[in-house]
Amino acid sequence: MKMNLKHLFFTVSAFFAINCQAQMTQTQLPNGWKLSPIGKQIPLEDLPLNIIISPNKKYAAITNNGQSNQGIHLFDLSKNQIIDYVTTPKSWYGLAFSGDSQSLYASGGNDNWILQYKIVTNKLKLVDSISLGAKWPVKISPTTTGLIPTGWGPTRVALSNDEKHLYITSCRGLGAGPNGGKHFKIPKQGTYIGDVQLGGFQDVVIPDNKRLADYTKMVLNNTYTIKEQTDSLPLPVLPGSNKSPIKHIVYITKENRQIHRYREE
Repeated sequence: MKMNLKHLFFTVSAFFAINCQAQMTQTQLPNGWKLSPIGKQIPLEDLPLNIIISPNKKYAAITNNGQSNQGIHLFDLSKNQIIDYVTTPKSWYGLAFSGDSQSLYASGGNDNWILQYKIVTNKLKLVDSISLGAKWPVKISPTTTGLIPTGWGPTRVALSNDEKHLYITSCRGLGAGPNGGKHFKIPKQGTYIGDVQLGGFQDVVIPDNKRLADYTKMVLNNTYTIKEQTDSLPLPVLPGSNKSPIKHIVYITKENRQIHRYREE
């Protein structure tokens, strides 16, 4: 078997460069895990949830939605640097550039408005807001009209072009069930829990009002059960409704700094 030494040298060199770069930026978390992000690292604010690119490919906008300061970063892609940051009273996932890349629209969270910014000399300037309703605690979200049965853990929904079908994916499909026993059939991929717990895809015809009512009843029947209080239940149905036979709970975990931090908080 012949080996191309030129390709081998390139592969080894590339691996060495990546490995060196990773080791230079490696950090260790309180739980002992290590992070080795590749490329230039630029600090942001707390919990960045969304990033979008402007149509002219000049800017990126990043929304920060954590418990500290919330706001928007404006990033210059050609210079690879943050050129502006504005704080917002509240924010969430929504971001959109205008077609000419000169305006940015951002969700105002449960203040129930959309903030409009103009990009003026590479700065975000608040020029207008679009009110969607009164601020929290007024709820303006659409009212749920019904429920559709899905697999376990629906992840995405898409509407067909003719708007007559819903396409639904679920991460765990029909669940796993036992991976052994008398009636268990070994799937070709194996018996590991991750192999027998498969996702699912549904093609659902958009229901009319009557069928949606039937679907809703089906979901409620699948989800909620009514049990009477008995002495055999290890936990009371309601707090204080019965005395539990459980006297002590022992919690065992690996000693590390992270668990103490969680307990202190």
